[in-house]
Amino acid sequence: MSEKNLKKRLSILTTVVILLSLCLVAGGTFVSKYLGDLEKETMYQSLENDARKYKNDLEKQIDADFQTLRTLAAFLNSGQRIQVDTLIKGLSKSSEYTQFVRMGFFEVNKNGLRVDYQGGKEEFVELEAIFKEAQELVKKAWNGEESFSKFYIDNQFQKNVIAYAVPVYEDDVVIGALVATNEDTVYKNILDNAKSTSGKGHTYLISSEGKFLIEDQQKGDKEDIDNIFITNYVQQVKKVEEALANKEYISSTLKYGGYEYEVFFSPVGVHDWYIMNVDSVENVNPSMHTTMTVIQQMFLFILLLVFVLIVISYRLLRSSNQKIIDQAYYDPLTKIYNSTRFQQAVSERLNSNKRYALVSLNILKFKFINQVYGKIQGDLLLCHIANVLKSNMGKYELYCRENADIFLVLMEYDSYKQLHERLETIMQEIVDYSLHKHRKHEIIVHCGVSYRKHDDTCDKLLNRAIFAMKQAKGNHQNLIIDYDEDVHQASQLQNYIESHMQQALDDEEFKLYLHPKFDLHTDKLQGAEALVRWIRKDGSMIFPDQFIPLFEQNGFCVELDFYMVKKACAQLREWMNQGYEPIMISINQSKLMFYQKDYVKKLLAIVNAYDIDPYYITLEILEGLSLEEPTKLNDIILQLKEVGFRISMDDFGSGYSSLHILSSLQIDELKLDRVFLKEVHGENGYQQEIIMKNIIQLAKSMGMMTVAEGVETMDDEILIKEIGCDVGQGYYYNRPIPVDVFYQEYFQNQ
Repeated sequence: MSEKNLKKRLSILTTVVILLSLCLVAGGTFVSKYLGDLEKETMYQSLENDARKYKNDLEKQIDADFQTLRTLAAFLNSGQRIQVDTLIKGLSKSSEYTQFVRMGFFEVNKNGLRVDYQGGKEEFVELEAIFKEAQELVKKAWNGEESFSKFYIDNQFQKNVIAYAVPVYEDDVVIGALVATNEDTVYKNILDNAKSTSGKGHTYLISSEGKFLIEDQQKGDKEDIDNIFITNYVQQVKKVEEALANKEYISSTLKYGGYEYEVFFSPVGVHDWYIMNVDSVENVNPSMHTTMTVIQQMFLFILLLVFVLIVISYRLLRSSNQKIIDQAYYDPLTKIYNSTRFQQAVSERLNSNKRYALVSLNILKFKFINQVYGKIQGDLLLCHIANVLKSNMGKYELYCRENADIFLVLMEYDSYKQLHERLETIMQEIVDYSLHKHRKHEIIVHCGVSYRKHDDTCDKLLNRAIFAMKQAKGNHQNLIIDYDEDVHQASQLQNYIESHMQQALDDEEFKLYLHPKFDLHTDKLQGAEALVRWIRKDGSMIFPDQFIPLFEQNGFCVELDFYMVKKACAQLREWMNQGYEPIMISINQSKLMFYQKDYVKKLLAIVNAYDIDPYYITLEILEGLSLEEPTKLNDIILQLKEVGFRISMDDFGSGYSSLHILSSLQIDELKLDRVFLKEVHGENGYQQEIIMKNIIQLAKSMGMMTVAEGVETMDDEILIKEIGCDVGQGYYYNRPIPVDVFYQEYFQNQ
């Protein structure tokens, strides 16, 4: 990238950062204001709830005081003269519920008597001699009205008190008034008990003129202030005065001692009393307050960060560009081109007139290497391949890791021979790599080569190279395959197979062939293996090795396997209806079958539809499947065996067999791959014979039946009988034959 473009990108980046920061500041201001309003709203709601609790408790206390007086009044009557002792006893009884400091009784228009909490007593007390506030209450009680006073100072006891008065009746006629005073300590206790939500706020009882009547025992932050409407205490004084005069709810703010508090005024509903709750935002909702503080600090930090980013953005831009390029165009493991960058570069190279060939290269059974030697060793092998390619490439040649263990190479060439020699050198350097210092594992490399034509695009070259490479599948030696006419025809056949496979299944072009199996103890037919042949309507045949690998790749093998099970069951049912004894038929099951939902249920539905005992169906699995997920596989095997199917492990010994896996699977039959009999006649035949014999004995000790595949001569049969094999299968007995021929040879003729 040029310096001009770099500066342009830097300018754009700076502008974006500034705009983003402004947006953040604006957004932060909005959020901060919104959270502040929400915080205050929550605060006022909390204060209102606190006021409501105090109001309820205050009302309960007043009701309790009245109820106590009513109870005492019920014991008084005019039938006998009121005795001082009676009132003392009543005061003593009432002290369990209230803290009355003085009680008195005044008959209508007569003098009264009084007692106090200190034991004092007075008789013949004139009404005018008592406190003015109490006089008014007595007169109201003579008129049959219950009432209580505002707070006033009892000069005798120097206590702030409130007076209550209730009428005393006889035969529904008021005969006197019972009056009592209660000190403000009771109501202060209510304030103390009605704790604020935060536990740190304060509650006061004030008058509508702003005078403090009662405060909690802690006093809070009020100290010596007697009235709230003093200068610089409550904010918006006039607005608060009007609200209190009109008995309205109102919130405000007060400042004291250098701190700001939120205050909420709530009318009590009696006299002109108001409950004033005071608390701070950080007390009521400390988490929200902390959040607000953090947000403010965060945006200050962001503003500072913007300036720092602008200063260092030039350096960051250069390094970030390189990181972006690395992530977009390079494989993270091998550090060479990835497929995307490779294809871009190849397209650029194809604009020249040079002779190019595109090579697709992969490692045979790389997944097995990862499983046996571990992913770390697998990754090291991939890095080794990348280094080999790097050391063997010319100036204008390209290479990349396409995915997994597949590498792509664009090479110049003078002749096919010269290109093959270079590839053989590369392959040799790759296979010389040692995966483990104590174990030698043979690394096998397959290469597919596509030679550029004048109108080729990168995609065409790539598709041909990969297709050619796949033609080597199953070959256990280093191999280079050129995309030529034969491969081209194979490619066309593959296209035909993929486009016609479903129609062929619907038209029943897939035919059931049977390969007989013989009991080596009785020399009689033991069963048969079901094989599939694709015979088109014109009579031409597509062989299994041409379509089975492709079906395993595209998943169509699942439908075909179920189809073959149906065909086998239908044939067994036909023979049984003709009166013949059923034979066991083995049917191959692809790996994908075991990952099908309701696999066991679907198989059972098929055999039940034809009324076939599952015992006569043997399901063959490949040994490679057992290496992938043995526990899950064994669970499915047990389900199959539980409903009656028999399980066979096919081609045992063809790959990387594991006796441990074999011991963990609950299988009924073990089929030895044809490679054993083939190698018995080779250089190490004696060792192969010993291996076969021990495998058979091991299988028998585990309760498994053994089947030898690839029996082609009488000597083969004699050998497998001698080493104790149970069943033989191969061309010595017969080739795979159509079901009608099988019927003629093994049922009708016999």
